[in-house]
This record gives sequence, structure tokens and C-alpha cells, in this order.
Amino acid sequence: MFKKYVSLGLFVLLPVFLFALEMEESVFTRGLNYYIRREFKLAAEEWKNLLDQNPNHTRAKTYMEKAYNKYNQMEINFYKGLHFFLKEQYCESIPFFKNTLMINPRHEKALNHIKIAYNLCKELMDKKQLAAEMVKEAQEYQKEEEFSKAIALYKLALLLDPDNQQAKVQIIRSQSEEMEYNKNLELMLHLQAGREYHNQKRYLEAIQEWSKALMIDEDNQEAKQMLELDKKLLKDQQLKEKINHLISRGIESYINRQYNESKEAFEQVLNLDPENETAKEYLAKINDILEKLSHEKTVREEAEKHFSLGLAYFNKEEYEPALEEFTITLEIMPDHTKAKEYRDRTLALLKKLQKKREEEKSSLTQELLAKGIKYYQMGEYEMAIDMFKQVIQIDPENKYAQEYLRLALQALQLKKESDITEDSPYYIIVKNLEKEGLDYLARKEYDLAQYYFDEIKEIFPLNKMANRNLLKIMYVTDKDKVADILDAHFQKGKEHYNSKDYLRALYEFQLVKDINPAYPEINSYIARAKNPPSLYARELKRSFNLGLYHYSKKEYQKAIEQWKKVIELDRSPLSNKYIGDCLSNIAKAQYRIKAEKGILVTDSEIVSETSKTQKTIKKHYYLGVAHYTSGNYQEALAEWEKVIKLDPYHAGALKNIKKVKEKLESAK
Repeated sequence: MFKKYVSLGLFVLLPVFLFALEMEESVFTRGLNYYIRREFKLAAEEWKNLLDQNPNHTRAKTYMEKAYNKYNQMEINFYKGLHFFLKEQYCESIPFFKNTLMINPRHEKALNHIKIAYNLCKELMDKKQLAAEMVKEAQEYQKEEEFSKAIALYKLALLLDPDNQQAKVQIIRSQSEEMEYNKNLELMLHLQAGREYHNQKRYLEAIQEWSKALMIDEDNQEAKQMLELDKKLLKDQQLKEKINHLISRGIESYINRQYNESKEAFEQVLNLDPENETAKEYLAKINDILEKLSHEKTVREEAEKHFSLGLAYFNKEEYEPALEEFTITLEIMPDHTKAKEYRDRTLALLKKLQKKREEEKSSLTQELLAKGIKYYQMGEYEMAIDMFKQVIQIDPENKYAQEYLRLALQALQLKKESDITEDSPYYIIVKNLEKEGLDYLARKEYDLAQYYFDEIKEIFPLNKMANRNLLKIMYVTDKDKVADILDAHFQKGKEHYNSKDYLRALYEFQLVKDINPAYPEINSYIARAKNPPSLYARELKRSFNLGLYHYSKKEYQKAIEQWKKVIELDRSPLSNKYIGDCLSNIAKAQYRIKAEKGILVTDSEIVSETSKTQKTIKKHYYLGVAHYTSGNYQEALAEWEKVIKLDPYHAGALKNIKKVKEKLESAK
């Protein structure tokens, strides 16, 4: 910014410079006036002050040395005269006072002392004769235009002979001639200074000298002509200096790639000198560069806009849109280093975030899946269906959730068909039909009883109560036909089992057993239907073994997490074969963690504690069974809930809790 206004600054400072120059000349002239009046000390002080401000003022330096020399000579003579005067050697003091006055006729002290000395000098017998000689000597000085000496001698003559008319007349004439001489001397000095400044091309100083000369002699032709000439030369010089300065500034800005500042400087040059080739050449180069830079600036601004937007998204941890903006930035401006840096950082963070999301997704699906299986095992099929649907919404490819959803839907449908509930619109109809059928069955009026149960089957073909009672009636009325029907139900159950519809299979097998508990292999198939194979045994095995791997690496917390995942997954009614091992292993890992924290635990203590846990589970479980068989349902519930606290996935306890809650609900 400073460079941009250098030229303007020079023109702003020019009046200040001119003012300073005028002040210097004023001081010099004042010193010159003192010098002409023989006030050498004052003249020297003026020029010294001027040299303090401008040490290069050569005329001030020259005249200051002359003034000091004159002043020193004057003072030396005066004090030598004073020395003799004070010793009353008056005659000896007179020549020194005389020399003092020859240098400065106005030296008051020298005049006073020489006057006294003349009166007291006994050797001066003929004062008039001496005065006449002094007048004669003064006239010689007057002819040689040494007016100050002449005036000094005339004054001395009048001191000796106050009536000397010649001295009176000549002193006035000398003073007049001295004034004219000094005027001409001052004029000559200004003219000489003007010539010197002109030759040095210092036109401004020259103009001032010509102006001062014209103030003394307004008709001086040399001063008039040179004043006009130097004004023109100064104007040309200033214009040339301004152009050269602008060119220098323009080139410097161009080198520093400050192209707008450079262009401005060269345009100013052409305003002053339209044909300047240097300015034209540089302006052509600058215009080409600025056009290119303008395009680059547009590209850069567009890139920066997308980068700033990406940075805002990045700071708000919105990494996907941030990555998109950084990518656009690099498409516009491939060498944008910050965009590259932030794109790489964003990619790394997205990778971590994706991993975290996958872990959270996996954790959430496992949790929902576990809850769904728990509800499924407890017969809460609607809750189970909701859980499985949530899993599928998060992970549409989850085969375990899909399979369990299918089973839960089947179970719910089967439950609705086999056991009529109060919320069913057919509940009252079915209950009335059931009551009539059971009444006729109790009175052994089998035809009427069969009629009412068939009516129920018309509405709900799988109704357990109706099918069971119809088979009982048939068992009484037509045993031979019952065998074929049981075989048909048994085969149907096997078909359901093979198609993995375990609940419908169990329904068919249980129906056969209710009529004929001794039916061949019925107990075996019931057990199979109750305990189907795990839906994802491989996953269970992998997670279980991964837990063992982490345990072997002393990564106990990771091992615990894997075994907990197994427990969450291993919900098949078959055996929950991993759950016991997982609980035991979790206990071991927890004790290992305690040991690492400085709590000493031996292997035998770990085994002992695990064994105690299993024993405690068994104790509470069988206490619950004992209470249940004794009809103490509340106490049974309390014991089985203790089991669940130790083993949240204990299949027997979960099943019994559901059963006892139903008992307690029906007793209200």
C-alpha cells in the first residue's frame, strides 16, 4: 500500500520541501546580513544552525569559517589591547584596539577603550597631527573599497580631533559607499549562487537565488532570464523525475507480482508521456497476466467456496457432505493441498465411523434379536415379531431374524387358531359352543357333543380343545378309525418338522400323545419339535471360539464380549449348549481382570466360584419347582427370578416364570 502512494506522497511532501528550502535560505541570508554588518559571531551562529539542519550546505560552511576567523581575530586584538590597558600601558593598547575597530568599526568596547587610551597616552602630544595622518590612511582604504577600515580610521581621527571636518565628511561618504558596496556584494553573491545551482541542475535553489537577486536589483537581466529558464527546466526535471519514479515503482511492483499497482504506475506514466515505450511494453505484459489471473481467481474462488463449505460440514462432523465438497474442490483445483489433507482426514474418519456404525448396528441387531428370541420362548409372539422386524429393518439380509420372524408369525397364527382369546370377536360364540359340547360330552351324548366341537372347527380348524375332544369322542365311538386319524396327524407333524415348522409339528405330535400316550416314537418326536437345531450353529461356534482366542491372548474384556454375544444368540430350546460354558468362561475372565488389578485370585478359586454359581442356580431352580408343586406360586416365582439374575437365559426358568405368572393371573 505504501508503494502504491509513493508518487502521491512526493507531491504532497513537495510544498513541505519547498518550505524547508526557503527556511534554509532565510537563515543563510540573515547570517549574511550579520556578516556584512560585521556582527561575525551572530553570523557564524546562524550558519551553524543551518548546518545542523543541512550539513551539505557548502556556502554556509564556507562563510561560517570566515565569520569565526574574523570574530577570533577581532577578539584576540581586543583582549590584547585590554591587557595593556588594564596595566595602564595605554599607548601599547591603542594599536590592538585600532586593529579591532578595523575589523568591526562598531565594536563599542574597543571604541570606548581606545578613546580613554588616547586621552591617557602621554606620548601622544600632537593629537591633531595624528588625526590628520589617520584621515589620510583612511582615504587610501576608501579608494581600495575597504570601507569598514576607512570608517574605523575616520572614527579614530574624530576621537583625537573632534573638529576634523575632513574626517566628518569622509566618514558619511564611506558609510554610504559601504552600503552600496554591500548591496552590490549581496547581489553578486546571489547571482554567483544562482549560476552554481543552475550548473548543478539544482533548479529550485537556483530559482530562489535569482529571485533574491531581483529583490536587490529588479532590472538585473541575467537574473530575469535565468529565473524563467530555470523555472522551465525545473518543471521538465520534475516531470522527468516523476516519470522515472513511476517507472521504477511499476517495475518493482511487477517484479513483486503486484500487478494492479504496477499497472496503475505505468498508466500514470502514459498520462504524462503518451509515447513512453517502457510503459507501453510493461502494460501489455501486465494485461496478459491479469487476464490469466482473473480466470485463475475465478477458479480459485469457486474451489475455496466448496472447500469452506466442506470445512463447515467437517467441523460439524457431517463427514459425508464434507467429503463430497472436498472432492469437488479437488476436481476444480487439483493442487489444493488443504483440500487433499481434509479429504484424506475425512476418509479416515468415515472409515472409523463406518466401522463404529457397523459395530453399533451389529450390537443393536444382536440385542434386538436376543430380545425377540426371549419373547418367542416366552410365547410373547407379537413382541417377538416386533423385535425381529426391527432387526430386518436395520439389516434386511439377517437370515436369523428372517427365520425367527417366520416362526413367530406361524406361532402367533397357530396360537390364535388353537387357543381362542378374549379379544377375539368369536370368543363368546366359541365359549358357548365349547360349554355345550363339554356338557353333552359329560352326559356321554357324543353325537351332540361332536356337533358343537365340529362347529368350533368350522371357525378355527386348529382349535386344540375342539380337536382333542373330537378325537376322544372318536376313540370311544370308533377306535379303529382313530388309529388312522392319529397316523395322519403324526405324518402331518413330521411334514411340519421337516419344513422347520416346529410349532405346528409339536401341535400335531402333542395331539397324538393326548389321545394315545403310547403311540410309537411320539415322545421322541415331541422332544425333537421342542428342541429343534440351532438356527445358526456356525455363528455360535465362531463367536465362542473367538472368545477363547481373546482369552488366550489375555484380552479378557474382548473375550467376555464374545461370550455374551453367544449367550444372546444361543436361544434354541434344544439345549443352549454354549450358555453354560460361556457363563463359566465369563466368570474366569472376570476373575482374571481382577487379578490384573492386583486382586489375587487362584485358578482353584476361579473354578470354585464358577462351580458355586452353577450350584446356586440349580438350588434356586429346584426350590422354585418345589414351591410350584406345593401350590406356592409367589415363592416359586421369586426363586426362578433369582435364577434369571444369575443366568438371564436359563430356558427352564424362563418357561416356568411364564407358567407361574399365568397361574397367578388366573387366580385373581
